[in-house]
Amino acid sequence: MFDMREIGKRIARFRKEKGMTQMGLANQLGVSYQAVSNWERGESMPDIAKLEDLSKVLGASIDEILGNDKKSKAAETLSRGEIPEDIKEVLPELLPVMEPEQIEQSVKTLEEDTLDVAYLISIAPFVEKETISALALKLEGEADPAELIGLAPFLENGVLDKLIGSVTGPMDLPYLIAIAPFVEKETISALALKLEGEVDPALLCGLAPFLEHGVLDQMIRKCVSRPLNHAEQMSLFPFLSRESLAQLLKSYLKKQL
Repeated sequence: MFDMREIGKRIARFRKEKGMTQMGLANQLGVSYQAVSNWERGESMPDIAKLEDLSKVLGASIDEILGNDKKSKAAETLSRGEIPEDIKEVLPELLPVMEPEQIEQSVKTLEEDTLDVAYLISIAPFVEKETISALALKLEGEADPAELIGLAPFLENGVLDKLIGSVTGPMDLPYLIAIAPFVEKETISALALKLEGEVDPALLCGLAPFLEHGVLDQMIRKCVSRPLNHAEQMSLFPFLSRESLAQLLKSYLKKQL
């Protein structure tokens, strides 16, 4: 990561050496006084698109402003409208100060066979859903189910369903609860019915809103380790069929007698 405090100190030092106020620097760059103030306090960084102008106004190279390392050299290359050769390595750290067009152009240069879910998660907050979804689909059959949870919020509708459908390893109820908000009811219901062994009634309450009609009734039968308590029954009532409701109510009334 860029050390924003150190970069801010350098910007302030170069500005003062030029005898400029923060307002004067802001006017020359076409940004607000608050933007320059935030840079110098280390609360934000100049956008890459502004680096070349900032360098000229301060009379300092981009390397001198950002620090002489791979990230600063890549930022300088991007500021000239070019894509660095090592963009894959530095992209996750540069994304917060890149413009949308620069991001999309850089992502297009990535070699798909070198990507994995962890890398896609690192860039996903800054990339269009359509783009990150297309890259994710290239990993179909190779993705780690646990890692997909972190990528799920950034995918287009239906993409996670395809990725999950290609997973061959076992899944448990907590995992299904985690991905349920991001997949179709049909998908999560089919996965739920494949669960083997007993089902924890408390966890089932968290999955119930995402299941297709009738699936919860079948899942209830797997809650054999203990009967549902009153709170669990109340949580599940809105999602059960009349037949299952009748059975649960009958069981509950017996206990009250």
